[in-house]
Amino acid sequence: TRINQVPTRWVDQGATQALPIFRVRSRYQSGLVEVMFKNHVSDRTDWRKMLKGEADPIDLAAERDRLLNECESEIQALQQRFDDNSIAILPGEQEQQIIYPVTEYPVKVSSFNFDKTPEANWKVPWHQDLTIAVKEKRKTEGFTAWTQKAGIQHVQPPAHVLENIITLRIYLDDADETNGGLKVIPKSHKSGRLDAKEIQNLRKANKIVQCRIKRGEVF
Repeated sequence: TRINQVPTRWVDQGATQALPIFRVRSRYQSGLVEVMFKNHVSDRTDWRKMLKGEADPIDLAAERDRLLNECESEIQALQQRFDDNSIAILPGEQEQQIIYPVTEYPVKVSSFNFDKTPEANWKVPWHQDLTIAVKEKRKTEGFTAWTQKAGIQHVQPPAHVLENIITLRIYLDDADETNGGLKVIPKSHKSGRLDAKEIQNLRKANKIVQCRIKRGEVF
């Protein structure tokens, strides 16, 4: 992380703890240090736990000391390869705790790979997303229209359940009017559950917005 991006970069990555270990002079040297550490530290992140606010606290000072001890010979080799102080250990840095202004974290987090290609595509009429995926079918008051999609149970829940769900799309490709990008009727979600005729009336009475989204953006 660049000095002028502390702690912004850590916040962008969703960190709740941070502890600087080295100061280096270039991104190249930083990459060498990261490659050295990757054999000793798992780089896998459980993003569902992060979104649910369930990250387990870690004794970062103890973890730093472990890594410096296990990588001592590799660190010395890197330091000898470059000029003096090009890769400097920071033994006295204080751990940073990052607390986010979140009133309530989500209880359930799910992900779906929505892959539409020129070879496998379909026309989608104007509609509301009223169906959610669930683990299994259980007869419950207010949950209707049970279906299966790709072997996964889906159901239409009561309105109060839908009103407490947030959906985020992470785009893996550019999407616009040339390849079936999303179109929306602004603020239509405030009209409640609508039938097909009501949707068409709303469509005629409001300006349609074509979403143009670049790869990597979140919508």
